Amino acid sequence: GLSQLRLGLADDARRTLDALREDAHGYVLVAASLGSAEAAEALGDYAAAIAIYEQFAENKAVVSDDLLSRLGRAALAAGDRKKAADAFARVYYEFALSDGAEAAARLSPSAAAPAISERSLPAL
Repeated sequence: GLSQLRLGLADDARRTLDALREDAHGYVLVAASLGSAEAAEALGDYAAAIAIYEQFAENKAVVSDDLLSRLGRAALAAGDRKKAADAFARVYYEFALSDGAEAAARLSPSAAAPAISERSLPAL
């Protein structure tokens, strides 16, 4: 699935990863789901990608700055600026020492008082 995605075969990758998700458990389920979300993004199906990312964003064992950043970028691409702002705010506050937090801070209107809001996000 991931090999197909890296080769630019997003449709094939999504079918493969979705089939794998049906019977998978544990890490394989997470990896296949995130790959499927990435394939959905590549195909422009941002709503499907957002749904997958949101499913794992609430799981403390799985959530990461990368996952929340992907959620934020997919939400921006889908035009959901509030959901994007919420995701980037979580990156900034929950993963303060990560590179992702640094990127989220650049979206804030003031470096002195980082406040990520819907209005501070760039337009697409």
